[in-house]
Amino acid sequence: MPQILYMNIAGHVRTVAVWGDGLPTFLPPVDFVLVARPGPNGNEFGFVSWEQVSQLLAAIGYQCGPDGFNLNYSAPPEAVVGLVENIATVGLSELSRLSPDHVLDEELVRKCPI
Repeated sequence: MPQILYMNIAGHVRTVAVWGDGLPTFLPPVDFVLVARPGPNGNEFGFVSWEQVSQLLAAIGYQCGPDGFNLNYSAPPEAVVGLVENIATVGLSELSRLSPDHVLDEELVRKCPI
């Protein structure tokens, strides 16, 4: 099970799961997936939306259950390898992780009386 993080993406708090090198995992539904892969100078990272990941995985026969995708393959399918190899990378300075205690749940805000 990948770690789920809160990150500031384009000025909005988003949930993010880290998926290392397309390895088999259980991928829970999040706003974005942070794909990590080895690079010449250490790990490289790139974002892909949950919608894009869902479409790709559904196209190769995986179904998203209520808790996400169970990616139980012995070797990553070609489509997953292609995603990992071709994802546009972002620099570490662009990754802004937020501590859960600094995230105000939108549902709680809606319930507050004005």
